[in-house]
Amino acid sequence: MRISIKHALLSILTLLVFFIVLLIYISDKQNRVREEIIEVGRQALDLSQKTHTLGMLVTDYSQSKSTDSLTRWLNTIDRVEKKYSALIQSSGLGDSVMIERVSSDITRIRTQFHLLQNVSGAKSYDWILNTLDTYNQNLIAHLDMLVRQVQEHSYDELEQLNLEQKIVVVSGVLLVCLLFAMIYVSLVTPVRIISDAVNITGNNQGKRKYKSTRIREWSVLQSKIEELLISLKQTTVSKTELEKEVQLRQLAEDDALQQAHTDFLTGLPNRRALSYMFKNKQIPSTSFGLLFIDMDNFKSINDNLGHEVGDKLLIHIGSLISQLINQNGVVARLGGDEFVALYYDDQASTESFARHLHGALNEPLVIANNKLKISCSIGVSLCPKHGTNFDELLAKADTAMFYSKSNPLDCGGVSIFSDKLQQASWYKFDITQHIKFACENDAFEVWFQPQISTVDGRVVGFESLLRLNKEYNGRLIGPDEFVPILEETSDIITVGKTVVEEAIAFRQELEELGFDVKVSVNVSALQLENDSLFNLLKEHVDKGTIDPLHFPLELTETASSKQGICLAALLKLRDLGFSLQLDDFGTGNASLDLLISKVFDTVKIDKSFTLNVDLKSDAHAVIKAITQLSSALGFSTILEGVEQQEHLDLARANQIELCQGFLFSRAMLENRPKIGYWEKIML
Repeated sequence: MRISIKHALLSILTLLVFFIVLLIYISDKQNRVREEIIEVGRQALDLSQKTHTLGMLVTDYSQSKSTDSLTRWLNTIDRVEKKYSALIQSSGLGDSVMIERVSSDITRIRTQFHLLQNVSGAKSYDWILNTLDTYNQNLIAHLDMLVRQVQEHSYDELEQLNLEQKIVVVSGVLLVCLLFAMIYVSLVTPVRIISDAVNITGNNQGKRKYKSTRIREWSVLQSKIEELLISLKQTTVSKTELEKEVQLRQLAEDDALQQAHTDFLTGLPNRRALSYMFKNKQIPSTSFGLLFIDMDNFKSINDNLGHEVGDKLLIHIGSLISQLINQNGVVARLGGDEFVALYYDDQASTESFARHLHGALNEPLVIANNKLKISCSIGVSLCPKHGTNFDELLAKADTAMFYSKSNPLDCGGVSIFSDKLQQASWYKFDITQHIKFACENDAFEVWFQPQISTVDGRVVGFESLLRLNKEYNGRLIGPDEFVPILEETSDIITVGKTVVEEAIAFRQELEELGFDVKVSVNVSALQLENDSLFNLLKEHVDKGTIDPLHFPLELTETASSKQGICLAALLKLRDLGFSLQLDDFGTGNASLDLLISKVFDTVKIDKSFTLNVDLKSDAHAVIKAITQLSSALGFSTILEGVEQQEHLDLARANQIELCQGFLFSRAMLENRPKIGYWEKIML
């Protein structure tokens, strides 16, 4: 006899559902019984309180004979009787000896109280009070026993329900075990049988008698599988099915290629897509321009407004470039804040479009409720003039873009690649590498130039000057050229530390010779921004190796261009006791705002004014104006570039306290063999 899986499982599941429903019913009833137990306890407490109140009311009446006590007693006995009735109704005890006793107690109390109201003699009055007190005590005792009976009845009922629940749970567990056994017998065993059948057929062992199963459905399935396996041996794959499979594979490959060539954020093509277009000659024009577009200071938007706003801005920029280029080219995002556009037209049209695009990207806009004013730098390379390979055109456009970013005033933010730009780019790269190797090989030296008093000609101080002793293509590189590169590469931090240490050592040697002079040190914005200079100087001050009054700090032109960033750092240095000098005043980025801030003690007039005194009459007026302004604000002044006696006379005429220049001494390398030279100058 074959068993139907459907019927067997249905029967077991029906029983399982029945047990679950029964278990839910028992659990619900248990909860109700528990609630009844709690309610009985609450009612018992209430009854006990009100019963004790009866005794107090009797005592009160016996003392005061107040009608108010009678009324309160009557109300209390009524409430006791109601609570008692509610307790009996919820208990489910039915007829009980204790119930009869409580009812009798209440009746007797009522009778005695009526007698108490109508009594005339003192003896009768005392006898009724004693009797009434006895009945009250009986009522309390009987109510207590009744409550215990009710609670015992409820606990018995709860225990019975717990027993029933255990029986149901055990029965359910047994039923589940039976169900798993049924599933195992119905599914696992037949699967093994059919697997054996498939293996036999797959191994071409011929027709064999398979082990049969008693499950009806599996028996039918086994027969069908046997027929299918026989049919498969006689079936060949149709041409239509193969074509469908090929189409599906092609669609999957196309989809993967599309995803690989698309920027996930903007939906624009990416660098891989542009490279693919060049390799597969998918560009419709042989003459076009490649625009490399880089957003200026985009990092500050991410840092201050968050990456979500930055992403929305990038999406907006990509959309704007696409709208402007329309059908005349293609736009792609390289990554970060860099975009590339192919513009299908000649050089003149490409340059015109690039400048139009630059203007459009510089327009104010609102992103996520933030009003933004952004700018960009664009470099352009032309095909075929500058090459036909994608990587070559991209590299040259990148070179032009870098020039645009470095020289925005000269080119208006847009530059076309040229051999001159390539040479400048290569020179910048080569000299940067030269300077980085110079840093590693300790090729930088610290030289010192004396500062002279215009009153008595004494040497009152020195300026520490950084020099590079490693030649580049047969020439020495000046500080005007290597200092900006040191700042770009952050090597100024390491080199700046060397300058400070050399200045301290030089000051100590002069002090050992008996000379009490100052040695000033130039500092850059980068040193101030990351606290490296402050930490170094503070360490020396804390150790007592230097006196801040002997080491004035000169603010370089790059540092003065970042007034907001550097002001706090300068104030910290001044609090340590260092005096601050504003270098190269009157040129570059040194502004009146820095003077008004009252951070500085000294103003150094740039040598360009001194050297042009004979050529430009205005130079004398500028020096005079700077001197008067400094004096009015309480600053001392130093005149740089004093190379002739006329320059010294100019300083004295304008009451400038200190000056320095070739008239007195060139900057010299400090070392022990030349210490005699410094002694000669000092004396």
